[in-house]
Amino acid sequence: MTLTLVLGKLSPEAMQGLMKEGLAARERYFRDLADLVGMKVPGYYFAEGGEWDLVVLLEAQEEGGADALATTFATQATGMYTSFRTLRLYAPADVDAGLGNAVRLRAPGS
Repeated sequence: MTLTLVLGKLSPEAMQGLMKEGLAARERYFRDLADLVGMKVPGYYFAEGGEWDLVVLLEAQEEGGADALATTFATQATGMYTSFRTLRLYAPADVDAGLGNAVRLRAPGS
């Protein structure tokens, strides 16, 4: 399972459409879309007074790889967001398991 945090700043046009459509309807649309591609949405929020308007937590069964990147490109191409960011989240146990395989780098001059 992979978790991804999605942050979005809506364009003025998208905000107008959102006000017309309603927040709950947009959440349903997004959850239905995620279901179509086999993802779950544990959290979908609108934020007030910060850098981001939309905060979404997505859960997928596998690493998305190129598919996830293509989805990001397609999302940004809509013009719906003025800023958009995705952050892959890791559980502490997963990070600990990967530390054993970490490449050891030498800092310059040391």
